[in-house]
Amino acid sequence: MSQISVGPMESIRGPRSTKYRQQVSHAGLHKHRIFTSPYQSDVAQKVRMQMAVWNEQWEARTEKDAARQARQDAKEAVEFRKEEAAERTAEAKAALEELDAVLANRNALPEGRIWDSVVGERGFAEAPPQTLPAPAKPSKPIQPTQPSDKVPPYNFSAGLLDYLIPGRMAKSRAKAADRFKTAHEAWTREMATWRARVAAADSSYEAIVASVASEQARLAAEWSARKAEFDEKVAGKLRFVAEQSAAYKRNEANGVETYIDATLACSNYPDSFSPSWTLSYQPEGKLLIVDYDMPAPDALPRLKEVKYVVSRDEDTESFITEAQASKMYDSVLYQTALRVVFEIFIADNAHAIGTICLNGIVTSVSPATGNEVTACLLTFQVNRDVFMEINLDAVDPKECFRKLRGVASSRLSGMAAVAPLQRLNREDVRFIEGRSVIDGVDLGMNLAAMPWDDFEHLIRELFEREFSTNGSEVRVTRASRDAGVDAVIFDPDPLRGGKIIIQAKRYTNTVDVSAVRDLFGTVHNEGAIKGILVTTSTFGPDSYAFAQDKPLALIDGSRLLFLLHKNGTPARIDIREAKQLVGRADN
Repeated sequence: MSQISVGPMESIRGPRSTKYRQQVSHAGLHKHRIFTSPYQSDVAQKVRMQMAVWNEQWEARTEKDAARQARQDAKEAVEFRKEEAAERTAEAKAALEELDAVLANRNALPEGRIWDSVVGERGFAEAPPQTLPAPAKPSKPIQPTQPSDKVPPYNFSAGLLDYLIPGRMAKSRAKAADRFKTAHEAWTREMATWRARVAAADSSYEAIVASVASEQARLAAEWSARKAEFDEKVAGKLRFVAEQSAAYKRNEANGVETYIDATLACSNYPDSFSPSWTLSYQPEGKLLIVDYDMPAPDALPRLKEVKYVVSRDEDTESFITEAQASKMYDSVLYQTALRVVFEIFIADNAHAIGTICLNGIVTSVSPATGNEVTACLLTFQVNRDVFMEINLDAVDPKECFRKLRGVASSRLSGMAAVAPLQRLNREDVRFIEGRSVIDGVDLGMNLAAMPWDDFEHLIRELFEREFSTNGSEVRVTRASRDAGVDAVIFDPDPLRGGKIIIQAKRYTNTVDVSAVRDLFGTVHNEGAIKGILVTTSTFGPDSYAFAQDKPLALIDGSRLLFLLHKNGTPARIDIREAKQLVGRADN
């Protein structure tokens, strides 16, 4: 828009001559001039010259202002980039500090709040539909005025001529009557039209009112349906929570797992985490196994600082070193392991869980193959009483993990896998309920002659007592007499750790080395850490030679009697008597 405004040329008549005057101003420069001259052309010339001067001044000023603004914009841009770099640095620092505080930020939620998290929102958040505005009533058309024969021009009023001229009064009276009749007929037609228009308007209004009412009812019905559906879902969740809460207090697997799953779901971790887990609870030993998915090494942030370099107009980023990243990763995983166990134990008000075995699982891309690999990087098992004595606010997470006899490689970021201490399979169909046999054994009973299935249950009970001090679980398998698995020990001890296979052979002859070889194969096939072969008879030298330096233990009749006596069960083994009673078929 032009900054110069020029007023109209004015003529001023004096006593002797005429003069011309014109005003000119520049809004941007805030300048104003008035030029006068006897000659109109002279005034116009001066105005043009002044405008040219002002335009040059304005352009020079505009260029200076633009340069000044450009410098200011550049300065502000630099400041903005510096502030942006500082913000990114602060965010990076906060992200790294958050990783240092994974254990410190652990939860200690009450049971009610944990169950509430399963239910979620209980109140329907959507407000009822608002009342739709009532339609405006239509304005009625103006009603036609009914003509009256009592007022002009339809009434008859006799004039002087009506009295003077014979017959004129009758004609005047008839004309008035005709005018009224014509007007009344027209009014009758107009009234019919008016009534029709009023009826149409009323009908249209009633239709609109009905439509609005219908729409209001539809909105209300849909809202009520959504609310009813929401309320039913909430009621279903409340019923589910009530059932699971009762099951949890009864130490039932489904209730405990549901409660602990909700507990872990309430725990907030840094954005670089994507935690998930699987749970397996064994009511008999109050053992909970947790396979917890932890972040991969490349998932954690490494950015330390961002600086803006003015000369290059770019950001430069600096990162923590590989050594720092490796140390940080180890710390994060150890902190997470301790935090998960703490949050489970602290939430377990019913004391359904006596022992937790946590396996830290990590899925990452192998730099060697480029393929995704999943490995257990750390595993540890701990008793409630032992763990709850630890002051987690003062421990070094790695040293605490080692103190609890956890198993992990020296550098977790190297993705070196370790064998989980526990990985129970609740769904093994071979397991059956055990029955008590050991209390009926006395010195009058010859173990070598007792029924073979009773002998298997006896061995289960014996090892259950032998391992009961550390929360082990011993399960007996379905009777098959197939030289397979007769019983399984799930040992929670971090040193012995894991699954142990037991074979029980009520023999009256020396056990052949083939049975020992079969046990060794079974140990491998079952993924067990050890195999135990128990017999009422003896083993030959070749059996002991084969078992040497292998995860096998051979318990003959004399050692079996020692274990029984140690656990308060008197018994005897008489091979000769047994052969006479049961023969050689049971060997």
